[in-house]
Order: sequence, then C-alpha cells, then structure tokens
Amino acid sequence: MRHVYKGVALQTPSTPLKPSAAALVTLIVSAAANAALAVYQWRELFNIRTGGTAACSINETVNCATVWSSPFASKMHEWFGMPVAGLGLVWALTAVVLAGVLAWRSGAGRDLTPALGAVKLAALVGVCAVLTFASASFAAKAVCLTCLGTYALVTVYAIGAFVLLPGPRFITERLGASVAWAVVIAAPIFLALLVPGQRTPKAVEAKIEATTESSDAELVRYLETMPEGAKQATSSSFQRWQSSQRPGDLGDVTPRAQLGSADAPMKVVDFTDILCGHCKQLELTLGELRRVLPEGRMSIEARHFPLDGECNAKIPKVWGDGIRCLAAKVQVCLEGDAALWPVKHELFERQETLSKELILEVATKHSGQSREALLSCVALPETQSKIDADIEYATKYGISGTPLILVNGKEGTPIGPFLLAMAIYRADPNAPYFKTLPPPEPAP
Repeated sequence: MRHVYKGVALQTPSTPLKPSAAALVTLIVSAAANAALAVYQWRELFNIRTGGTAACSINETVNCATVWSSPFASKMHEWFGMPVAGLGLVWALTAVVLAGVLAWRSGAGRDLTPALGAVKLAALVGVCAVLTFASASFAAKAVCLTCLGTYALVTVYAIGAFVLLPGPRFITERLGASVAWAVVIAAPIFLALLVPGQRTPKAVEAKIEATTESSDAELVRYLETMPEGAKQATSSSFQRWQSSQRPGDLGDVTPRAQLGSADAPMKVVDFTDILCGHCKQLELTLGELRRVLPEGRMSIEARHFPLDGECNAKIPKVWGDGIRCLAAKVQVCLEGDAALWPVKHELFERQETLSKELILEVATKHSGQSREALLSCVALPETQSKIDADIEYATKYGISGTPLILVNGKEGTPIGPFLLAMAIYRADPNAPYFKTLPPPEPAP
C-alpha cells in the first residue's frame, strides 16, 4: 500500500497473503497421513522386537526390519529414548498442529508471519530428516517400503509449505517467534511419546552383556534387573513359544550338526541364510549364550534356508552371485568337523564383505581342507539333498523369513533375553519366573 507524505511516496509493510484452501488441505492431510503411517511403523517395530515378523519384510533387500535395526536407527533410539518411528510421529503431529494453527489464524484474521515461518521450518526439518534416514537406509543395503511412503508424504508437506503457501520461500522475519512456536508444540508431544518410547525394546536388548560363564544366581539377577522393554519382549516371546505347535509329520529330523550335549534340557535349532542381518544377530546372541551359560545347559543345531532360488525351490528369485548357496553347502560339507562352528561364526561376522572367494578362504583356513576338496563336496548331489531336507523341515513350520529358531521343537524367537531365560530355567514353561513377567502385548 502506497502513502504520500509531502510529496514523498512511502511503502507500508505488507502482511503475508492468506494461504489458499489447497495449501492448507495439502499440509494437514499429508502430515496426518504421515502420523498414521508412523503409528503403523511403530507397531510393526514392536512386533519385530518381540519376536514377530513385519509385513514389510519381503526379502533381504526390501526389508524394513533391517533398516529399523541398523546401527544408525539403534543409535537414534538410544539418544532420543524412542525409535525412529516415534521421532517420525513427533514430527508428523507437530506438522499437523502447526498447519492447523495456521488455518485457524488465517480464518480469524490474525498475524500469520510466525505460523507461516513455523510451518516452513517444520517442512525444512522434515526434508533434512528424510535425506539423513535415506542415507542410513542406503548404508544398510536395504529398502524400507513404508519409509518410502514417509519420504513421499514429507515431500508433499514440503511442497505445500514452500510452493503453495504465499510469501517468500523462507520467512526470516520474526524467525525467533517461528522457532518458539515449533518448539512449544513439539516439546510436549515428544515428552508424551517418551512413555511408549521407553517401553519399546531396543535392538541392543537382544544381546547378553556378560562375556564369561556365570552362575545361575548371577544370571537370574541379570534377568530380574533387565529393562522393562526387555521383560516385555521376553513375555511376548514366551507366549509365542507356548502357543506354537509341533508339526505332526516332520519325518526324520535326526541332527546332522549339533554343538553341545545331546542331553541338554534346551535344544535350539536355527535355520539361517548367510546374508540375513537378523541371522547374524542371532549367531552373535547364541555365541554370547554359549559363553555365559553353565556347561550342558543348551545345544545348538545348525540348519539352512538360503534365500536364493539357485538352491532353494521355495524362493522365486535367483540372485546370480551364488553366495548364499555356496555358504550353505560349505557348512553342510563341514558337518561332523569341529571347524564348522568357527567357520559359520566368521562368515556371519564378515557378512558385509562376503564373496564366494572369501567363503572358501574362511572354510579352508579353519578346516585345513583344500579348496578342491571343498568344491568337490559342494558339487555332490548329496549336499544339495541335505539343503533340500532343511528347506522341507523349515517349511513344515510355515517359515516366512529367516531366521527360524526352534526351542525344544517349538517355534521360538531370536530375542536374547527370552533365550537366556529359557536356558536358565531349562525350557520349563511352569518356571515361576515366567509368571513374574508383564502380560504379553496383544498381536498387532
């Protein structure tokens, strides 16, 4: 608006134009949809951490569980007290409230500058978070489908904030007030979500921290002082194990490779794929259990479910690199040799750089066999027949992904505290300890 005073034209400060209905709807709907998706992701994560599987875990590449349990995601959970899905929910709820406040102030004819700035600030934070999390997903070598949905919705919100809203792209006027608005709204949301955040088991809680053999009394104290999230995960895992049924037509499942006493009160059978991230975590957890448990308490039987159609008819995809199949067959060829267990452990430890050449290098180093002898065994039809037997065995339990873990013939979970409790109490479902656990979480 122009004013003239004594012949001098003066320009009065202009107020931001009112946002259009399309801009407000875009902001509110995209943020609300993001909040709903974050709630879904959080429940799926909880299901994974209590021994279940996620619907978005399709294979080792398209696998949200791998992304959610990556070192980066675990650090975020540790630093902020809630998983990444919880942080996403904080952002989404903050974004929808800010957009709602902007709509209200626009309708009431109030000053829009701080609200516009706060919405744009939220959008900027969202875009930065998306770039960070997408980079972490790339580093984890996995794709999270629901995360892609989150990225898309944040992008839509950013378009609403930076393109559809009126005024300059970035509002620096009264920036302090805009920041204050965003913080005042985000802080109570964050504090409220810390409650479920603290109850969500962390990936690191699957580990057993002791590194030397401990007495039963020490291990019981460890169980009793575990965080509530770990106790909740143990409770849900125990319920899942109790409700599991042994298939009635297993046939001959005589152990071919077993570490530990055949008379151990807790017998574990694991079906793994050498490139499965959760299988690696299970291998580390079982190694920790072997170190801390008294001798003779647990036995471990190694089986295989390679996720490659080259040697597994249940898997439609053929990867073409042969790593999964070669690793499984090499381990089959080492059955009966004490070298099997250090070979298996090292292959999982070196999972990220694994190649066919490295598999043979590790196997020959520990077993003393020549490369030619190993390759001759790998090529035998009998070796593939043993892989086929493992696949059929796992299929009887309705395997939907790796790892599959059986505890005394019933499907268990790879949760460390659950396996420790089962070993300490000799897989006795009537042990008083299990009655002290919180009620299991209902299935999502």
